[in-house]
Amino acid sequence: MDSGRRPNLRRSWFSNWRIRSPASAAITLSGNTRVGVTAVTGVTPRLVPRLTRATTSVPLGPLAITSFRERALDKALHDLAAKLDPERFAQAFGASLSQLDSLIAEKTVTISKLLEIAPVGTEDPTATLYNSTMYVMAGLLIMALAANLMVKPVDSKLHM
Repeated sequence: MDSGRRPNLRRSWFSNWRIRSPASAAITLSGNTRVGVTAVTGVTPRLVPRLTRATTSVPLGPLAITSFRERALDKALHDLAAKLDPERFAQAFGASLSQLDSLIAEKTVTISKLLEIAPVGTEDPTATLYNSTMYVMAGLLIMALAANLMVKPVDSKLHM
């Protein structure tokens, strides 16, 4: 008896199926009826790509966010350093502006330390460090929405 409800599938934030085992997938994909072990062989090949995408997105999401932030931080530090007097920079950090990249890598130069010696009225770029990251994430969500809108119901002749 079909209740008209959709199958009870848990979805992750990345729109991938999260199902623990093929046996539970066979039961879940069939709705409320128990299909049993016989349907596992038909369901498993359809689940493997979905589970692969799910496990790939777990490390790649945080890696992408971190790399975008690091690029934004590096750009902000270089932009702030360009506004500084080279003599004042050398006095504060004991190195010239030409060594800025190595000082950033050693975490000697930070935004707060550069703002201390920056000219009056220099804006703090800390609030904008995640802007590019958020634009990329919004773009990915729009692509996911478009992909979800393109999903069509399965033809009834293909039902098990």
